[in-house]
Parts: sequence; C-alpha cells; structure tokens
Amino acid sequence: MSDWTDFEDVKQQVAVYGITLVEGDTSVLAEPITIESKVIHNRLLIQPVEGTDADAYGNPTELTERRYLRYAKGGAGVIWMEAVALDSSLRSNERQLVLSEVTYDSFARLIEEMKQTAFAANGYAPTVVIQLSHPGRSCLIPKPAYDNEMWETVRSAKNQPVVSDDEIERLAPLYGDIARLAARAGFDGVEIKACHHFFINELLAATGRPGRYGGAYENRVRHLKETVAAVRALTNDVFITTRLNHYDGIPYPDGFGMKSDGSWLPDGSEPLRLIEELNEEYGVELINCSSSGPEFELFNNRNAVDQLFGEPMTPLRSGVCMHLFAKEIKQNLPGIKVVATQFSHLKQYAASVGAYLVESGGADFIGFGRQALAYPDFASDILKKGMMDKDKVCLCCGGCHRMMGSEKGAGCTVRDPFYRS
Repeated sequence: MSDWTDFEDVKQQVAVYGITLVEGDTSVLAEPITIESKVIHNRLLIQPVEGTDADAYGNPTELTERRYLRYAKGGAGVIWMEAVALDSSLRSNERQLVLSEVTYDSFARLIEEMKQTAFAANGYAPTVVIQLSHPGRSCLIPKPAYDNEMWETVRSAKNQPVVSDDEIERLAPLYGDIARLAARAGFDGVEIKACHHFFINELLAATGRPGRYGGAYENRVRHLKETVAAVRALTNDVFITTRLNHYDGIPYPDGFGMKSDGSWLPDGSEPLRLIEELNEEYGVELINCSSSGPEFELFNNRNAVDQLFGEPMTPLRSGVCMHLFAKEIKQNLPGIKVVATQFSHLKQYAASVGAYLVESGGADFIGFGRQALAYPDFASDILKKGMMDKDKVCLCCGGCHRMMGSEKGAGCTVRDPFYRS
C-alpha cells in the first residue's frame, strides 16, 4: 500500500508517465448541476460497489440498509446503487439484489429512508440511481454473448450456449418493466450497465458474433439502444444513463474501444460515436465512464495493490488513464455530463485533483467506489472542510473485495469496526 508523504510525491510518481497532476479549488464540487431536469446538489458521487448482502429473494437486508444509510448521511449528491439483477435467474451471486414485484416494497422503503436520512443530516436528498445489470458470462449459470477464447481463460462460460438473437430481443422489454418499478420505488435515474465485461459490454465487442447483434458496429450497439428505447418508452420519471467501458483492456477483435492493430492501446472512436448517438437518439445526458476490469491488466479499474494477475500497472497510472478517458469524452462531446472515477488511489488528495478535473472541464462528477465503504462521510468533509481526512481514507488494501460473499458481505476491514472485527 502506497502512503504518499505529500502531494509533490504523488506528482512525481505520475510524472513518470508524462502527466502533470494539478490541485483545484474544492468549492467547485459544491456546485449543483441538472440532468434531464433533475437538480443534483453537488458533484460528489458514490459509485456502485456490490455488497453481496441481499436475502434469498434479492431484498435489501439490514446490512444493505446500514451501508446505504451511511452513504445517505454522508452528503454525496449522487448515490449510485450497486448492480441489481433483472430477475433471480440473472444473478451473478446468490446474494445479489433483485428488483421485482416481490422485493419492490423493501426497495421503496430503503429509498425513502435514504432520502429522509440525507435531508435530516444535510438539508437535501441525494439523487439515487439504480444500476440494472445482466452479468452475462458471470451469471450463476453463465450466459455468454459470444464465443470469446480470451475470456474463457479467466471467466469461463462453462460450456453454456451463446445467448440467441431471439433471447436478446426479449431482454429490452424486461429492462423497461424493471425501470418502471424503479421509478415507482423512488429512484431518480436508471443505469443500463455496459461495462466490466458484463453482457452488454461483451456484445459491444462481439465482432465475431453472427446475426443481428454481432459483427458490424450497428449490430453490436443494437441491444443497448433497444434497451434504452424500451426504458424511455415505459417511464418518463427517471433519467437514463449508462456506465460504459471506454476501454476494454482486451486487444481487438475481442475488446471494445481498442485499436484495430491488436495492441493494448485504446481507440475512443466507437465509444464516442455510441455516446453521441445515445444522446442524439434517446436524450441520454449522463455517462459514467469506466474501463475493463483487473483480469488482463493489473490495477485496471481496481485499486487493490495485491492483485497478481496481468500486466504490471500501478494504481496511479490506472487512475490517471481513467481520468484521461473522461476528459476525452468532454473534449469531444462537451454537452455530455461525465462521471470520472478511480480517485481512491489518490487518498486525501483525491478531492483537490478531482476538483481540478471538474474545474478544467474534464468531468462533471468525481466518483468514489470503495472509498465510500471506508469513508462514507467523505463528501461532507469535502463540502464543509474543503479536504479529505487522511486518517479516514481508503487504503486500497483489497479487504472489502475479499469480504464479498462472506456472511457479512463487503465492507471496509480497516476503517469500519463492524467489518474489522
């Protein structure tokens, strides 16, 4: 675990990659912003991190409620709820949340409690987004989008058949039905998950898949567009967004956002084209920018310093790459609102570095994932004190990830006494 002595130390380590980090005025993070007529009170956002603590039906449990009420009290303008399955057959683990008519009441109660708790603590309620997820080959019974030999080495489909075109076509209305439930339950936004090699993300890279949903760009993006259209048709009460891989970290032809020369280098042309089309055709204003996962590149989109698989990459290099992806979207599509992520590795300097990114037009929100498990009131400290407390920040040790699937679910094993014990 790296322990920066001061900001100059951080700058020197990033300078190795030819990049200069700059600190900004954190007051910019207190500015409100509007997404599809919904006013968001500040630029601080809690990213979706699965707690793996739902009950057998997919209801939030006391552990789920504890986590989200701590988030709510902490003052972030946006709380982006973790991956929620479309139904029990599409869970990635047996303790994943599922929104359905059966679990609706428990979700509605939780959202109401979150907003009441936040209003009592901060004088405003957070904007709450639900992440609707199809795990694809990560389902309990894998449902691969196409035959991908590279992925078989790290996330095998276990000889399960590729999902057919007809099956894919039936998914968009299901997303629409669950989005309508989410709106009724009190969510403000609905995300269609298209990152981290889950089903839609895998389809975006399915150059070798035949039929209506593979091969040419227009076919590969078809399912995501059908899904957004289905949600838009069934409810006007929520804004629509997607968390999109800007870079898959898998060489072409198996990766989205990759150079076609077979290298590991990014090519933002297709992601940028897709974002522009989602905005022009369906009114999508907000993009949560992400990338790959840790399977092929060390530290790619995960801050734990003990990951052993993949090409060597430092947490700082990975994080700075993510900030550059967000900046690329803003430079090319300035009307799009963008969430930048991977700030936890910067520890107490994350707020000021994120502030400069927002201040300079490189992003609209700064998102914190595992940081929020360790430090749920980070937003309150930034907004009230202008800085983060070095004695409360995430240490990027990976303890929370190792807790996933345990009896308690995911939590910070360093800062939270409940999980530390």
